[in-house]
Amino acid sequence: MIIDCHCHAGIGDGFRGPWDTEARIDRHLERARAAGIDRTVVFPVFNSDYAAANARLARIVRANPGELIGFAAVNPARDAGRIATMLRRAVEDYGFCGLKIHGLFGSDGPLLHPALELYKIRLLMLPRTQEQLITGGNIARLLGLRHVYPVAASAAT
Repeated sequence: MIIDCHCHAGIGDGFRGPWDTEARIDRHLERARAAGIDRTVVFPVFNSDYAAANARLARIVRANPGELIGFAAVNPARDAGRIATMLRRAVEDYGFCGLKIHGLFGSDGPLLHPALELYKIRLLMLPRTQEQLITGGNIARLLGLRHVYPVAASAAT
């Protein structure tokens, strides 16, 4: 089975470029089928309201059963105070099975380092047992990188 693990779908509200305007899933699915891709992980286009964007994405995923795997999106700053509710809805109501965190760090250089993923997870303020569900077996590897980036070290304690 071949899975495309990074695809945006839906309508954004920034209207500055392809990353926050509209990503039509039908065009992607045509290309994916032609390339032999079996499933695609999708998450919303950048949005100022990820609760609404996740709901729109759920309709897209439901319309394409067996081809799309939905991931919710949150922005830790803008969605503070409602992230647990958003994630619960994404998993229980929409059937999503992953999370993409937008809007906290840049997208280049050392900010893509895996140790910062743990820091971003900690910003969600989930109980430790739930954050381990997100990081899975990578928790030891992530914690082992604390000497590389001091910000990750403070988040890991």
